[in-house]
Amino acid sequence: MTEYGLTQEQVSEKMSKSRSGIANSLRLLNLPEEVIGMVECGDLSVGHAKVLLAITDGAKLTMLAK
Repeated sequence: MTEYGLTQEQVSEKMSKSRSGIANSLRLLNLPEEVIGMVECGDLSVGHAKVLLAITDGAKLTMLAK
């Protein structure tokens, strides 16, 4: 989005996804790398990862990932 100057709406149109779906996916990028890795390899579902977004203490999240 930054590189091409696109809005979430424009990305959603190009990817045939809802704007809210794009926004939710982007929010997952705020999780620690370890947690993102767990989602990528299937050890953690996207739904469970969304719940973890409510935890603001990064150290706690990193502990959960180990």
